[in-house]
Amino acid sequence: MNDGDDSDEVRLQRLLAEQLRPLAVPREAQGAMDLAERVRRSAEGQQGLSTQRREDGIWQEAAPGAWRRRLREDAALPVELWRLAAGTRLDWPAASRARELLVLEGDVDCGGPLPRYGYRIGDAGPLQVGAAGALVYVRHRLCDAVALDAAEQRWWSRAPEAALVADEAAPVLRLARGVKAVLLHGSGGVVAMLVRVLGGASVPDHGHGLEEDCYVLEGDLYLSDILLREGDYQLARAGTRHTDCLSDAGAVFYFRGALPAPA
Repeated sequence: MNDGDDSDEVRLQRLLAEQLRPLAVPREAQGAMDLAERVRRSAEGQQGLSTQRREDGIWQEAAPGAWRRRLREDAALPVELWRLAAGTRLDWPAASRARELLVLEGDVDCGGPLPRYGYRIGDAGPLQVGAAGALVYVRHRLCDAVALDAAEQRWWSRAPEAALVADEAAPVLRLARGVKAVLLHGSGGVVAMLVRVLGGASVPDHGHGLEEDCYVLEGDLYLSDILLREGDYQLARAGTRHTDCLSDAGAVFYFRGALPAPA
């Protein structure tokens, strides 16, 4: 049968088939499609992640020589930064039943001396600041331990008896190529660590069975396409994921949550 014998309906069907035939996608258009897909994945990956920049928040005077800035709002376990003037003696707020402390700058004494990167958990009394002043990362426990879930109860009840200093002499865990950590405290599947990532290294993509806190102490780090710099904080809610976790120039960050597992 030739074209002259085709009915109008057959010719119309052939024309539509030719018009709907898949076309080769130009390289430029394919690049745009890849970028759009990355943007979509990035947006999905950032759901449930709450980032607070070092420029964010308000420092409020909490006591003479003491200012605090809230990083995480939580009725039971809020997280704050405390900036303390030299020589200050700080009596903690009455609502704070116990605390997790990490000294970021300077030195303090809280049931024992704590230099930079010194770490302590418990209900030790007043904090005395050294001659250079101090910046301290603090997680408060505002309720009795029995009001927390089982993992948190074990975390607080099995706190180290002595302060720990994450210095060159501390035991090191190797988490991946170019990624190592000092374990500060671990109990009930929850760990707190100082993690060092070398420039160009990456942390495997991972999910979060528990909420995860990350505070950058040095350098910069990408978590799910979000650039975190020194002084930035991120909370990842349980059920979320971290992807594309890498550092271009290297970083040191504090981590608290479940030990990361590869995807």
